Amino acid sequence: MTIVSSGAISINSLVGEYGGSAPHSMNEYYKGGSYVSNHSNNSSVPTSGTIALNNFYGQSNTTPNDLNVAGTCGVYNVPLSKYSEQHQGINSTTDISGATIGSWSDSSFTNPAGTTTFTMTMATSYTSTIGNNAWLGIQGNHGGGTFQSVTGHTQFRIGGTTYLTAGGYAGSWISGSNHTRWQFSRTNTMPTSGAYTFNWA
Repeated sequence: MTIVSSGAISINSLVGEYGGSAPHSMNEYYKGGSYVSNHSNNSSVPTSGTIALNNFYGQSNTTPNDLNVAGTCGVYNVPLSKYSEQHQGINSTTDISGATIGSWSDSSFTNPAGTTTFTMTMATSYTSTIGNNAWLGIQGNHGGGTFQSVTGHTQFRIGGTTYLTAGGYAGSWISGSNHTRWQFSRTNTMPTSGAYTFNWA
């Protein structure tokens, strides 16, 4: 349930959403304390200092659950490639191939803890006569962590089709501000055209 966005609000509104111990007081309801979870659905609630009922308008103790990103896939054939290199998927920031392919329509997702929202910049598979890899790029407050620790998941999918599974070779390539690419053995080749909604599992 979400607390009302305007109008009448009382300490009982907070008790109904967050719980608490009687007799109730405002200092029970700092974000990150015993009752109010520290995630983006409580973004207006302070962690310390001055706290008031109006900090709770529109807030919710329900953890955000955004497992989807979406976009239109494309394909790039590396010109004059000795090994017939091709990239498939979505890459909104130029990678080492010099390509920008496809486009994101919804590139952000929230990790399962609801504490951080990340923005995708790349979901690209690669084919050539000598390679069999896939890449995933995420831009956000990843702190250089592993794929699973950052995303909270081990697979990148469309419905029942898995495109990436965390495992195998997992090197990273960092370029620019907060941009990390994890590289894995590919499960399937990414689509070369069409609009798709991807999900994490």
